[in-house]
Amino acid sequence: MRVSGPLAAGGNVFAFAWAPDSSRIAYNADQLVDEFIDLFTSRPDGSGNTQVSAVQFNGGVFDFAWAPDGSRIAYRTDQFTDNVFEIFTSGPDGSGNVRISGPLVAGGQVFGFSWAPDSSRIAYLADQLTDNLLELFTSRPDGSGNVRVSGPVTAPGTGLSGSNFAWSPDSAYIAYISHQRSATFELFTARPDGSLNPVVSGPMPTGSNVFNFLWTRDSQRLVYRADQLVQNQAELFSCAPDGGAVNVRISGPLTLGGDVFSFTLP
Repeated sequence: MRVSGPLAAGGNVFAFAWAPDSSRIAYNADQLVDEFIDLFTSRPDGSGNTQVSAVQFNGGVFDFAWAPDGSRIAYRTDQFTDNVFEIFTSGPDGSGNVRISGPLVAGGQVFGFSWAPDSSRIAYLADQLTDNLLELFTSRPDGSGNVRVSGPVTAPGTGLSGSNFAWSPDSAYIAYISHQRSATFELFTARPDGSLNPVVSGPMPTGSNVFNFLWTRDSQRLVYRADQLVQNQAELFSCAPDGGAVNVRISGPLTLGGDVFSFTLP
């Protein structure tokens, strides 16, 4: 059974995702005009095919994600200004389409986003205030409450490290890697409203960095990989999200020249 709508000449479906409750399927396609990639939803039986974005330029919607509770869909596109990518949300039926990212400085873009597990907010990475300075922001799904949650960048550089940020499973914190205090990439956490912003990784030698991290399932700890004790020797450490507890090394002693290369959590 085909659930996508009839395609324009040359059109294609590029990606799709089920709603959390399986009631609809979202997909992006140049369904109406070739190379104008919009976001659509459809019921699993193919009925109710609906356009939920409003692309006006060549290109369109490339990233999209359902809210965990299925109430809305967030997507990244240049809907208002050609080649200026922002975050929008819409109801699954196309209603209530709204931009949720804040006004961008000239040259600014949104680069990635992630729903809070409880669907209350969306975190996104953007050079919203200063061109080429990547910072972390959150907004409610209706576009209200837009706030920067990463701290002021006081060191030269580009702020956050790529898209390396993640919500805690209980939605109470966002963790991210940034060199906002120095040339060293450190691990920080923030409250979704920006009210708390501690560095949670331990002191590191000059030239050392945090490379990646994961949340524990209960949201009580972060595990991260860093050359925190010996430069160029990556080990595993654990810390509390509020920065209040002592950091501990959890990987075992390494042989000369040894490193921890990857890790996973249950």
